[in-house]
Amino acid sequence: MISKSRGLLKVVIPPKGFYHIVTDKESKKGLTLYSVDASYPGIKDETEMIKCVRYITTTEEYNALLNSENKKHAIDEFWKEKGGSNERAKELLRKYYSRVQHANKLFTSFQQGWQTDRGMIYIVFGAPTKMYKYANNETWVYGSETQANSIRFRF
Repeated sequence: MISKSRGLLKVVIPPKGFYHIVTDKESKKGLTLYSVDASYPGIKDETEMIKCVRYITTTEEYNALLNSENKKHAIDEFWKEKGGSNERAKELLRKYYSRVQHANKLFTSFQQGWQTDRGMIYIVFGAPTKMYKYANNETWVYGSETQANSIRFRF
């Protein structure tokens, strides 16, 4: 919502989304604002926690988590099963969602960072061993570049 009073322009941004403000309807130049919820860059609830594990679940596991009546219990049980113990589950949970949060900080644009290609790779593999940035792309290397089993991702 935009209002003008006594020469001042007041802009109230809705809670979430991208907003591009232009002074000339014929021009694409302007100011772009991104509004996020208070939990950004973290995850706000169990449903979002479940959506973030899509990269490491089977279709059946993912659907069962999404459709569970008690999502909090379901996501806790998911991590306990993966970790084998409560202590290991807590460590995995902390590490995984820390990567999600970091991906949100690094890669958020028109969507949350964890939903981007780079976010997915960062969450699953962690930070790259080496990164090369060029004018139109970047390459991430995991492992030693001279090893046959190193992995490269080009964005």
